[in-house]
Amino acid sequence: MSVDGEGTAAAGSRAGPEEAVWFEIVNRWKSIVLSGVVSAVLAVSASFLSSPRYESTTTVTVVENAQSPLGLGAVMERVGGLASLVGIGSASSATDEVVARLRSREFSAGIIEALDLGPALFPSDWDAHAIRWKNVSARPSDAELFDKFDSRVRSVRVDAKTGLIQVSVRLPDRMLAARVANEIVAQCNTLARAQEVKEAEYRIGFLMREAESAKLVSLRDELYSAVQVEIHRVAMAKSRRDFALRVIDPAVPADQDRPSSPNRPLLGILGLLVGLFGAAAIAAVRLSFRRSVNP
Repeated sequence: MSVDGEGTAAAGSRAGPEEAVWFEIVNRWKSIVLSGVVSAVLAVSASFLSSPRYESTTTVTVVENAQSPLGLGAVMERVGGLASLVGIGSASSATDEVVARLRSREFSAGIIEALDLGPALFPSDWDAHAIRWKNVSARPSDAELFDKFDSRVRSVRVDAKTGLIQVSVRLPDRMLAARVANEIVAQCNTLARAQEVKEAEYRIGFLMREAESAKLVSLRDELYSAVQVEIHRVAMAKSRRDFALRVIDPAVPADQDRPSSPNRPLLGILGLLVGLFGAAAIAAVRLSFRRSVNP
């Protein structure tokens, strides 16, 4: 075996720079493979030092609410093109608006506060026995809470083909992860419903004032009809549970033995590749150094 190694080394000394590198790698293949295996073992072993994280996902679809009730747009045109003033006939995408709300800082802060997620987001700063932060300086700010929640805990994905929205939450507590994912959807529906009711009530007040000042009887009747439509919208909004988002598949707790991270098989493969390429690179550098010293 040593004869083969010597022959390979001798051939490498007579070869050009690129060929010499390949000869060096082949000559040291055992040590390179060993480095890859050791690197893979270390990567997998290190994964046991981190807490497992579980992911729960809920799939929803946007409920398309008519922006302009039947006949209301025409009435607004007759009143004087004031549809935009009362928020009727908006061309903005319902999906984009819902996704923007789900990702917004204000909405996320409400979820964090409602479910008291601070200890789950910064467990190392929380004293579970005393049920308080370890010290005043350890308490994370609102900005830190949002940044952690937005970058590492909650994700919102939209399927470009189907338009379905997936809200995923990753936390060490698998039960809490499912609860947070479902609560995000529930809170989004609650806020959208409250906003719709508020805007409809504003439109009702506007239409009533226009009806009282209208001189034409026909226009006054149309305005009162539009008021009835808005009253119906308020009633429908208050009675619909899934107002903005309809749940297709609610979030459920992940299996205890199936965490989303750390992904140990992937870490093992990456560790192996890093070890192999790293050892090969070191062998090439050593060869280059030897050739520069002994040209």
